[in-house]
Amino acid sequence: MRLRDLIEFLKTQPPDKVVNGFHRPHSYRGYYDELAFEPDEHARIGDMLSAAESALGKTFQGYKGGDYVMLEMTPVHIAEYGRCGEPITSANFKLWSAA
Repeated sequence: MRLRDLIEFLKTQPPDKVVNGFHRPHSYRGYYDELAFEPDEHARIGDMLSAAESALGKTFQGYKGGDYVMLEMTPVHIAEYGRCGEPITSANFKLWSAA
C-alpha cells in the first residue's frame, strides 16, 4: 500500500470512528525510505488521516541515519519505532471499514 492510497481511503471513512489503527509517523526500520506509523489500539480515523497527511512531503531520519522524504508513492507500514512491523494492506482497510 502506498501513502496516497492510505490517505484516499481514510478520507472516505467517518473521522470519529475508533479502530485498532496507528499514529506517529516515522521512517520504517526495515527500509528507511518507507514510512511507518506506531500502532494505536484506540485510534480515531480522523487522527490517522492527520498523521498520514502530516507525513506527506516530510523528511524523516532513518533509524541508522540518512534523510528520507515520504512521497505519495511511499510504501506504508505499522511498526513501533526501531522495529520491523507489517505493511498496511487492503486487509487493514476491510478491518477499519467494518469497525
